[in-house]
Amino acid sequence: MDTSPPSLSGPQLLALADAFADHAVETAGPLTAEILSGGRSNPTFT
Repeated sequence: MDTSPPSLSGPQLLALADAFADHAVETAGPLTAEILSGGRSNPTFT
């Protein structure tokens, strides 16, 4: 029985990295806007 984790091929790795980048942009976009706006949307943000 092979207990080693499955290895990712090039295309799979690129797809995973691309999906992660998209998620990071979606997450960081609003956060960056909040920081640039002085955190008005979150009063506890300093």
